[in-house]
Amino acid sequence: MTHKISISHRISKYRKEKGITQEELANFIGVSKASVSKWEIGHSFPDITFLPQLATYFNISIDELMGYEPQLTPTAIREYYQSLATDFSRKPFEKVLESCQELIKSYYSCYPFLFAMGQLLLNHCHLAPTIDKTEATIRYAQSLFQKIKTESNDLELQKQAIYLEAICLLQLKEPEHVIDLIEHPNTALMSQEILLAQAYQATGQIEQAQETLQIEIYQYFLTLLQLLQTYLSLTADQPKTVSMIENRLLKLIIAFDLEKLHPFVLFPIYLKLAQVYSTHQNIEKVFHYLNEYVRLATSKIFPVKLKGDSFFTKIDGWFNQLPLGTQPPQDEVAVKKSLYDGVILNPSFTNLSENPSFSKLCHRLQILLES
Repeated sequence: MTHKISISHRISKYRKEKGITQEELANFIGVSKASVSKWEIGHSFPDITFLPQLATYFNISIDELMGYEPQLTPTAIREYYQSLATDFSRKPFEKVLESCQELIKSYYSCYPFLFAMGQLLLNHCHLAPTIDKTEATIRYAQSLFQKIKTESNDLELQKQAIYLEAICLLQLKEPEHVIDLIEHPNTALMSQEILLAQAYQATGQIEQAQETLQIEIYQYFLTLLQLLQTYLSLTADQPKTVSMIENRLLKLIIAFDLEKLHPFVLFPIYLKLAQVYSTHQNIEKVFHYLNEYVRLATSKIFPVKLKGDSFFTKIDGWFNQLPLGTQPPQDEVAVKKSLYDGVILNPSFTNLSENPSFSKLCHRLQILLES
């Protein structure tokens, strides 16, 4: 897909719709008939000072006159994202970044697109050739989220932009700014979706009520898993608490059949548990979770796709409405590389480098990476 300004075609189109000749238009603007003819066949373009006059004469905006369409459809945004995500895993980082920047300039007022591009850069900044370039890419993504936060009228998009801006700040090691950005009093959590589901039920719209609740349960469940992982990191030096968190995580994983529902959520959980037990020098636990990690990574989980299951039977339609649809934020090559790097380049497991069992796990991940 390319972005084009089709002013030549537009001038001809609107002139004919108005029922005037090239000469009449030329007289109104104050140019020759030959100039108008050249505009319409694309041999030249009107001087920028003529654009307001032309737009006023045709009773349209300058954007309409130029054929400039700064808003992309959700499908177009998704296609751009997936294409660029694939490029990031196959082409030089700098080249793909330039493509992103050119597209961002073309659609600088399309806030959903800016959000998707910020998300894309945040998900692939680790591929930058240097640490400085990684940081610069994160700051660029942050600037997009800031623009959305201050200029977009979409409150939900603003909220998501603030969340990703906070992630940028954490990666830039500026936690104090995260606190300034999102700190708020600890108020009771209230879900509007519960009321909405009850309203649907009261009006006989049972399907909508069930769908609303399933989507909410799904999101809160994933959020709970993230909260427990973060709490695990925070209490890593407290063996008793670690054991309690581990126990609860494992029960949730089984209760929601997470390996089938969303296996990719399990990788950071297994990795975090292995890292924590590495600090406890509990090698048995470390290898247990590393084995689970590699077993899952090398099982039939590709291609990556969000989906429901026998419990979440009404969320597939919601997935399709998400900015990226059912596709992951990274393409398959990048996902496999992340799974590989998560173990091979992890400083928590440096002390295992000479361990034969660890070497076997690394070899299996290497095969995955090359598949």
